[in-house]
Order: sequence, then C-alpha cells, then structure tokens
Amino acid sequence: QTFQKLKKRGDLTANNIVYGTLLKAINKLNPEGRNREKMITDLFLECCRAGQVCSFVLAELRLSSSMKLYRRLVLKPSSLNDKDAKKVEKILRRMPRGWRRHVAF
Repeated sequence: QTFQKLKKRGDLTANNIVYGTLLKAINKLNPEGRNREKMITDLFLECCRAGQVCSFVLAELRLSSSMKLYRRLVLKPSSLNDKDAKKVEKILRRMPRGWRRHVAF
C-alpha cells in the first residue's frame, strides 16, 4: 500500500534501492505463501518496467522468493540455467537491458 501511495503522488519516483528495500520488507513482514509470492512478483515486474533492476534487487529477490519463483522471474528471460542462479553479475549481463536502463551507478 505504501508503494502504491508513493507512485500516485507523481512527484516521487522509486529507484533500485527502494525496490530492493521493499522486497526485503516483504520477506521480513509476510509469511510464505501465495500472497507473498504475488507481492514479490508484482513488485519485481514493476521494477523491471521501471528499468531499476540491479545486483541489490536481484539479491533481495533471491532471498525473498522460492527458487521456483526466482527461476520463473529471472532465469527464463535471461536464458540462464540453474547453476547460474547465484551468479548475480552473470544474470545482470544477460538479462534484458531495459530492466536496468535507469539504474544509476
């Protein structure tokens, strides 16, 4: 809800730190289950659309989601296999460029 309120304001934009921190909060504050996975999926897809995926976001996604969900969200679009699942830098290089286009380094 807080994230939705921020988005509606119009004068604030979320960056990669906001997305990663929200993934961390979802992980800490919600029990495992469908609702949590939906929240994680929705937030990560929004992050991709916003071009804010970075190593911090991927690390928090991995910590907050099941391996099945992580594979579905990250490995298929980047054409990586399971052994590469923990190699964040390799995932970043192979994922669609649009997912990281607005990350400020």
